Amino acid sequence: VKFSIDKWHFGSLKHFIPNEYALGYLKLSAGTYLNSSSVSALSSSSGTADVLPYVFRDITRNPFNYNKSYKQHFGSNFYQLFKPASALYQQMWLEEEAEKAPFDSPRLITVPEKHYVSYRSPCFSNQGPLALKESLSEPLSLVRIKEGEKAEHLRSMGDVNSSLMSCGNKVYWSEQFNSPRWVHESYSILLSYDLETKKTQRLSKKSRYYLPALSEDGQQIAVASYLIGGGSELHILDPSNGEIKQVYSVPFGAQLFEMVWDDLARRIFAVLISDQGAGIYSLDIQSGEWKEQMSPQHRKLSGLHYCKETLCFESDAGGTDNIFRLYLQSGKSYRLTNARFGAFDLCWNSREDSLYFVSYDKRGYHIAALPAGELKVVEQSFETSLPDRSVLEKKEALRPLDLADRFTAESGLVVDTMLFPKDLSYPVSKYSKAGHLFNIHSWSPFYYDLDELSALSFENLHRSLSPGLMFMSQNALSTSVLQAGYAYQRGFHAGHLKYTYSGWYPVLSLEADVNERDVIRQGLVLLDGGGRMLSRDTLSEISFDAKLSAYLPLNFDRYGWHKGIIPSVNWQFSNNRFFIDSVDQSHYLNSIQAGIQVYSMKSMAPRDLFPRWGAGLNLQMAAAPFNRGYFTDLYYTKLYGYLPGLVKNQGIKLSVAYQGHTTRDRSFYLGNAVKLRGADNINAPEMLAFSFDYALAIFPDLSIPGFIYIKALELYPFVDLLKTYTETSSGFVKGNYYSTGLESLFRFNLLRINAEFNAGLRCTYHPAKGMVYEMLFSLPYLN
Repeated sequence: VKFSIDKWHFGSLKHFIPNEYALGYLKLSAGTYLNSSSVSALSSSSGTADVLPYVFRDITRNPFNYNKSYKQHFGSNFYQLFKPASALYQQMWLEEEAEKAPFDSPRLITVPEKHYVSYRSPCFSNQGPLALKESLSEPLSLVRIKEGEKAEHLRSMGDVNSSLMSCGNKVYWSEQFNSPRWVHESYSILLSYDLETKKTQRLSKKSRYYLPALSEDGQQIAVASYLIGGGSELHILDPSNGEIKQVYSVPFGAQLFEMVWDDLARRIFAVLISDQGAGIYSLDIQSGEWKEQMSPQHRKLSGLHYCKETLCFESDAGGTDNIFRLYLQSGKSYRLTNARFGAFDLCWNSREDSLYFVSYDKRGYHIAALPAGELKVVEQSFETSLPDRSVLEKKEALRPLDLADRFTAESGLVVDTMLFPKDLSYPVSKYSKAGHLFNIHSWSPFYYDLDELSALSFENLHRSLSPGLMFMSQNALSTSVLQAGYAYQRGFHAGHLKYTYSGWYPVLSLEADVNERDVIRQGLVLLDGGGRMLSRDTLSEISFDAKLSAYLPLNFDRYGWHKGIIPSVNWQFSNNRFFIDSVDQSHYLNSIQAGIQVYSMKSMAPRDLFPRWGAGLNLQMAAAPFNRGYFTDLYYTKLYGYLPGLVKNQGIKLSVAYQGHTTRDRSFYLGNAVKLRGADNINAPEMLAFSFDYALAIFPDLSIPGFIYIKALELYPFVDLLKTYTETSSGFVKGNYYSTGLESLFRFNLLRINAEFNAGLRCTYHPAKGMVYEMLFSLPYLN
């Protein structure tokens, strides 16, 4: 499958695309090789070539014209390299494919799907094969596999960081949980799921257990515990309650990477990574002694599986991931598979004596099987360099590993074998948080108001844009964020400032807006004949609004759901004037608002615009304690929920909001939290609003090279209904309003800038105002 360079560079929601690192390696490696003359010109005195530092140096010095650096060092610009690089690697892969053929022809266990899908970590339970599955259309989930049938969804999964294990009707794995408050504080929690009762059990709390390995009888779990000071420990736990039974130290400061039990639960085999590389070792449970089974080497070793004094494992020896078997008595290794694109995540089906593994092709990662009798067993030595992998000088006979070997030889540097001085030290000084609060790092020719609270609670997913100028500052700890700028809004030249500090448990935020509106003076004028009349005029002053907030974003993401609670309180000031009877005794608006937001949302797939399931509740109350005789008290409640749409990855958002004011002995409304899209200044003592939003998307992957790449067009048709209730001497007077429209957003990259932009238009029809148009904009990387 061939894609344009823009599609590969910026990604796609229509097709699975390798990431930008794969693209970068493709172009830089091919550019270096195809333009060896420019490389030799930059050779150091030792005769080795190292062009990449020059490329990276030039790009950082001139990030908006990096093609100049590519032309200078590679003879072609960034995008002209793509075709020759693709042709070079295609030639290498075809030659290597011909050399490695014939390949295995395993039978597919999972049903091929129309779109790219990824299965991983298969295991066997009493109820059949299980695996993890995800795709562009589906978030990560646990599924049951039936050969030739569609996978059966069992439960949603969170941030899984281990392989699946099973014994009887229980499945075990570890999952990353974040701290409720601190983003960079996380735990690795051991979990189990009962296939019969459908219940999930949490076996550890605030633990950092990794790489769990279940004994064959299901009575013990071995886990890796990484020490803060370096090195690791092996802990053996009781799977029924997670209690620690034994602790073993790992020799020579190595890191545990993979583990598996033998069939009698007397030994644990593990991959240990040290300065010498990755090796396979065994731990005797009784004596606590470690024994080397395969000497350390610099190849991938993973997916250990024990069977009758042999260890099966996955390795990239030979350039392609395949399954290998190590005989523990003789120490000899054999290759069991010869996959065309790779074999991963092995497990044995003892009932039919077949090797199950994940096989890769252009449709994704699928579960496949090979009977033991069809395995093409070839002896493979892990002690020496692979045969026929010398560094070649002739381009005609080049292969991917040859190219890697060539770069290694030219650089004279191999990270795996680097030796560092024992007395290596760096100057240490105290970091001043106050002295590093501000660091202006970017600007933009428009103003974009990032509403952090609504982004956290999934209440609003895109916002408005104004022409202007904006600067952003963020410190190295990401705890001090400043947004300041100028915006031209509705005829006003406005200044905006927003500062947030999140280094304490509550987040503190300060906002200030200057000259973004008219300054209004309104009040009640006493008439000569008695009674009062509302007076409203505009003052020739510069408006000023300020808001000081404190909120506590508590996050409880787990099990494939995003959950959170956000209590908040804020003080607001406005220099609008309010008076009763006397203009000379007018007051500014000072108000205090407090509330709480609660939400629970199912994890979203990349193609989802709304969560498939979820709900949120927003409760707020506000008052003006310093102007109590003037302003009403406000009570606001909003309930919103998400449902699946008519087609996969489409969604529905339903919301209902109520707003009430205490109007007795009060003259002015404090504010208006319930709004009708396309309409302003609708006020009443009580308001009830209903909203319906539908979300659907089109993925054109349209590219105008060098100008724009459009990844998606998002469409949000909506309907808003608003009912007002006003109490009069003759009873309640009801008002009914509505608006309907369409929000359309393009997701695109402009001028081949890496940052993605979302921009579009909201078209709203309101009977009293006709058509209303508003520009929408968001920056996903800021949310």
